[in-house]
Amino acid sequence: MKEQIFAALAAHTAWKERLYKAIDSGIIDPPPSVIELDNACVFGKWLYGNEIPAAIKLTAQYEAVRQIHAQFHKLTAQIALLAVTGNKEKAKELLSDGSEYIQLSDRLRSALLDLARVSQTLM
Repeated sequence: MKEQIFAALAAHTAWKERLYKAIDSGIIDPPPSVIELDNACVFGKWLYGNEIPAAIKLTAQYEAVRQIHAQFHKLTAQIALLAVTGNKEKAKELLSDGSEYIQLSDRLRSALLDLARVSQTLM
């Protein structure tokens, strides 16, 4: 479980760079409609799958990760859509220091670390 959580941290950290590349090129893959789906990424499939014990899925930490992860996908998709439709300035603004994206990324990182800690005690 810990490995999946740390892989998710790395994958979601990489999104900022991917979004900046999309802003520069106007191209992103997958498209924003897929990015928005919080159950389509590798971590999302695991998060909603059967691999996580029910006891962990009942924790507040799991629910926090699930909710923040969904919010992260929605915001990332919004920024990706701005990037591919040519609204580069707005996309950059949403990625800037202190932005909602940065705050949400920090919240997701914190929630994932909390989930890692609680999962160790329950497993």
